[in-house]
Amino acid sequence: MKLTRHNKKLSFYEKERITEMKYKMIQESNYCCSVCGNKFNGANMPQIAHCINKGKQTYKKYGYEIINHRFNLRITCDKCNSSVMIDPESEEGKLLRESIEQDIINKA
Repeated sequence: MKLTRHNKKLSFYEKERITEMKYKMIQESNYCCSVCGNKFNGANMPQIAHCINKGKQTYKKYGYEIINHRFNLRITCDKCNSSVMIDPESEEGKLLRESIEQDIINKA
């Protein structure tokens, strides 16, 4: 099965799915940053960080399925958000993309 690259705007339902996934990830993280471990509070709000960034070029090259996949997301605080970013062409980036593609294929 070949993985397709969907280069489209997110639908309302896809945005809802991502929002639900974000809240589930926050709960699973015990309301702590996945990098520094600090608890989230009014001054330290949770953010979704993309390991492979969600820029226009990466969406075009890898597709929304890869960029918004659970494996590519981390719950972080503002201070740690950029620390999870990786180069999609690095060895780590290639391994991440391969694991995401395999997960998508397995769920199909």
